[in-house]
Amino acid sequence: MTFILMCFSSSLTFAVERNPFEPLVTSPDKLSQTASPEQYALGQLSLKAVIWDTEKKLALFQTDDGKTLIVKPGNKIGKKGGILTSIGDNIVFIKEGTKEVKFRLKN
Repeated sequence: MTFILMCFSSSLTFAVERNPFEPLVTSPDKLSQTASPEQYALGQLSLKAVIWDTEKKLALFQTDDGKTLIVKPGNKIGKKGGILTSIGDNIVFIKEGTKEVKFRLKN
């Protein structure tokens, strides 16, 4: 018994052809950052995570419109010129003018 399978390539159409030489994943450096830590008031932010390794610490904030901001000590944050001064295990300190604002991770 013999089976014959026939395919007609002219009947197949592709909506989008991908360039096989471009990577599927874009590096974070190439992603455009749409949200700046300076365009949000501190009241619009909530601390979601603290990440650290042997060299540096980072704080991840979520804005009230759902965007994520990654900030490190020395970065400006907030509409009033605040500066992230330090990051602890579950707390972040921001100096805004003469006052110090604390953000804590919620358990």
